[in-house]
Amino acid sequence: MDLDAKGHLSMVERSVSSLKREGRPARSVTLSRRFGTTVEDLWDAVTSSERIPRWFLPVSGNLQAGGRYQLEGNAGGVVTECEQLSNFSLTWEFGDDVSWVDVRFTTGEDGRAGLTLTHTAHLSEHWAQYGPGAAGVGWEMGLLGLAIHLDLPDAPMPDPEEFATSPEGRAFISGSSEAWAQAAIAAGEDADAAQAAAMRGQLGKHSHSNIQLIRAIEPVPLDLADPKHGLYLDRVATSLRDDAGRYLDTVARHVRKSGLSVVSRVHEGDAAACIVQEAEQDPDALVAMATHGRTGLGRWMLGSVMDKVLHAVHNPVLAVRAKDQQDFSWDSEIEQVVVPLDGSSLAEQALPLASSIAQALSIKMVLLRATPTNLIHHSGEYLNAPVEAVLEEEEEARAAVQYLHDTALKLNEEGLSQVDERVVYGIPASTIIDTVHDLPNCLIAMTTHGRSGVERWILGSVADRVIRRSECPVLLIRAT
Repeated sequence: MDLDAKGHLSMVERSVSSLKREGRPARSVTLSRRFGTTVEDLWDAVTSSERIPRWFLPVSGNLQAGGRYQLEGNAGGVVTECEQLSNFSLTWEFGDDVSWVDVRFTTGEDGRAGLTLTHTAHLSEHWAQYGPGAAGVGWEMGLLGLAIHLDLPDAPMPDPEEFATSPEGRAFISGSSEAWAQAAIAAGEDADAAQAAAMRGQLGKHSHSNIQLIRAIEPVPLDLADPKHGLYLDRVATSLRDDAGRYLDTVARHVRKSGLSVVSRVHEGDAAACIVQEAEQDPDALVAMATHGRTGLGRWMLGSVMDKVLHAVHNPVLAVRAKDQQDFSWDSEIEQVVVPLDGSSLAEQALPLASSIAQALSIKMVLLRATPTNLIHHSGEYLNAPVEAVLEEEEEARAAVQYLHDTALKLNEEGLSQVDERVVYGIPASTIIDTVHDLPNCLIAMTTHGRSGVERWILGSVADRVIRRSECPVLLIRAT
């Protein structure tokens, strides 16, 4: 698509407001734009169930006042106002969360139609995490689609996912996110907090423009069927699939609140095999999974879904330690990316993806070098050790410091300004875990060799031990 991102962005006026709705603190985002058409044409494009899918999403239901509508794979709600050529208001409902959308139509002196959209929601952790851009960027992309439709009514709707990952789409999302950060600052938000929230929103829309949720269910055992009492095998299987589908729909509603595109699939069969099958269809996809961090002989002999996936896919894998339900939160904060390095080119393969994350979130990267050396940090052994051993160890320590410094300078030249360097001494896996324990809200990014077989089961690997023992999420990149 030949798109002038800056031109479209410059046509939108944005504002952020603080208010109360139903007695509770709320925030609203407002977008205003003029279009090269009449108000009659604009009204029809925004309120017609036949035209809305041509620039936004398929919609069903009744779009008259008092009617209930449902956008495919997105929000639903009730139309609260529908005054011809003037205003169109509705509730915007995701599960138990309700917000409000109000659209006003005007005609300028030049005869061009104008639209002002205001989306109001109660203040929440979600706002603190993503700021006004979570809703604002999504609506701005909607207005872009509307503008294209009004200019070319018979043209097919551009694919949203392809647009979001194209150079034009990335430029549009970045420009919109920055504009909403400036609107938040103008409304009195802290500048640093507003910029950080905008960067978090950009990362989600850039790197996860499409999220696929997977639920695997085991084939129904024959002994579960009881035809005498109306329990037929196909009915039991259908019931299980429906339950799994409803669960994924609930999760999807929460994820879509970040403005992300979500699809879900229920598979029947072995969980690890289903995940591997999906991952192989898209080599660039990130596989994100929860792990229970089990240890012991049972795990070594039987393996786990996470372990099987790690050794079967070449995709990057994000391993997140599962939490008790009372400790779980839909919002998370990452303040730094920790990259363990051992001086090898294989370990450095984690740097490009880790650097992209750090830049997108405007957070720092911590380069960590774990050196398995002891003499310098044990005075008794140091005093009694041969001079050659001491000198050799001191040289290794200096080389480790210099290596991290050179790597940090290279990252600075590539645009990453916040880079810390840490050299620690001891067993690599243990020192990595001990170090990140004292670093708040960090993500560990490291490579894995993907070894398998008896050697790995007995000796384990640094990456495997870090996954099982770390409370932080671990991003694993398969070394090549």
